[in-house]
Amino acid sequence: MKIELEVPDNLLAEWGSKPDSVRDRLQLELALHLYASRKVSAGSAAEIAGISRGTFEEALKASGIERSYSMADLESDLAWVGGATDGSRA
Repeated sequence: MKIELEVPDNLLAEWGSKPDSVRDRLQLELALHLYASRKVSAGSAAEIAGISRGTFEEALKASGIERSYSMADLESDLAWVGGATDGSRA
């Protein structure tokens, strides 16, 4: 889905001279906010921001937002690791 948003002209001066850089910054800020408020997972937030999961993790650290790690995350990771013992994952 594409959403159009009007932003004040002064953001171009503060966040970069090109509309694409403002768009990227707003997408990242939205993704960080949604993640911090536990509305989306880190993977979904990275997708919203249009960046890799690793780059999103770096943005979390830079912004001072603590990474949440739920029981569901742990169970998912343990299931993935358990599947790695059959040699299908390197």
